[in-house]
Amino acid sequence: MIPVKRAWKIEFSRRSFTHSFDAYGKLCSWKFPGNGTAFFTTKFLKSKFYIDSLNTNDIAQYTIFGAVVPEFSELQKFVAMSRGVDNMNVNIVRFYNESNGKFDYVTVSDIWKIYLVDPLSLTTKRSVTANIPKGHQYTGSVKLYTTLSTAHPLPEPGTKYHITYVSEVSLIPGLKNKMILVRIKSAEEREAIAEWEVDRVSYMHSFSKQAMSDTEDNPSNVLEQTPYNYDMEELKKLFDD
Repeated sequence: MIPVKRAWKIEFSRRSFTHSFDAYGKLCSWKFPGNGTAFFTTKFLKSKFYIDSLNTNDIAQYTIFGAVVPEFSELQKFVAMSRGVDNMNVNIVRFYNESNGKFDYVTVSDIWKIYLVDPLSLTTKRSVTANIPKGHQYTGSVKLYTTLSTAHPLPEPGTKYHITYVSEVSLIPGLKNKMILVRIKSAEEREAIAEWEVDRVSYMHSFSKQAMSDTEDNPSNVLEQTPYNYDMEELKKLFDD
């Protein structure tokens, strides 16, 4: 069985997307029994974004890359920004699960949240928002940061794990941004490797990191940042236009 990820469906009822990155995620698989035949299966990822769109017969209000036509109202734009991204339509990855010795299949995008799926039935099991190790702690209902990550976590050499990063982008002036290099020990368990406070957070769809020391007593990691930064004030303007 070969599960893959595709983004399909660019409209819902009277409203349509204007950016191809916003199409609803769809899982596809091929099975080759070895007797000259092949079987193909496909299902939409049952994300909250997709389910809410089904229930309202309209594109649900979540953060997306482009505008929609007809455009959202000002209230709908505010709701979309407050909900964030929920469309995991970029990649599917197999994470080793240390707790049971098996593998978790997950769909990912450039944010921290993921969806756990069954690679055989293509059933969407549940969403997972893992605790951020060494991340900022929130109290109450006000979220002071938005969490970003990569759609292409890296296999960790010499282990069964993957390496990723998470960026906490401050939404409040004066609060520092933070980047954390993270080891993925299962779909739900994360372990911090290194952390940095940064003035600006880079958008990194893919990333690279270099271990500068092989000793556990004095570990050193370098995470390269691309010169393509998030500007939260400019992003806010997109929802005001």
